[in-house]
Amino acid sequence: MKIVICESNIVEQEEIRKFLIRILFEEDIDIRCFETGEDLLKAAEEQDFYADIVFMGIKLPGMDGIQTARLLRRKKEQTAVVFLTAYSEYVFQGYEVHAYDYLLKPASEGKLKKVILRFLEEKESEEKKYLVVNKRSGRKKIVLENVVYFSSDKRKMMAVMEEPYGTVEFYMTMRELDGYLAGEPFLRCHQSFLINMQKITGWDSTRIITEGGNAIPISKKYRNQVGNILNSGIDVRRELKKI
Repeated sequence: MKIVICESNIVEQEEIRKFLIRILFEEDIDIRCFETGEDLLKAAEEQDFYADIVFMGIKLPGMDGIQTARLLRRKKEQTAVVFLTAYSEYVFQGYEVHAYDYLLKPASEGKLKKVILRFLEEKESEEKKYLVVNKRSGRKKIVLENVVYFSSDKRKMMAVMEEPYGTVEFYMTMRELDGYLAGEPFLRCHQSFLINMQKITGWDSTRIITEGGNAIPISKKYRNQVGNILNSGIDVRRELKKI
């Protein structure tokens, strides 16, 4: 879990950092601290920069926290922002940048714990519905229910999605992807294909037809397994008809 603290008051910044370490002592965390919005935005230009959640002071030297969050949203739209402020009237400004939450200063360990535990619960719930992949432009969430099938060429993977979502290319092995999708309604029918069973419209012994008319091959290695699953209806959440 990657956390950013952007707070000009070094004493408060360090206190929040220590609170988070205590709260998340069982988690694998990485905390980066910045004193200005400009420094944070400069770091966000780095290719490997990612933050699950940012604790952002509103009163910062130079660019304030609201302006910083607005520009950060353009670069890292999935990052959750929690504003830190001593003035409740600033809370309303945060709506412009879809703030995750607000903490009035001084931020106590109890208040931080409530916010961070709620965030972790929501994140865990979301991760069951999304595949998060790394791209040159940053991390991207793929909504699993929109995926028709995944195809691979060595480590290069392509998620083919229903209209109007198009396709997303990323790097991952089929074994890694297959493991990540364990428990989800995806069926391995070929060394290079994983199909969303909710998108299947028909099949025979050599191919599966999906929504949109895609014909996905069934390899000899997976033929019996695929046949048993599809013919028994295991995990298929819609009525399927053979070709």
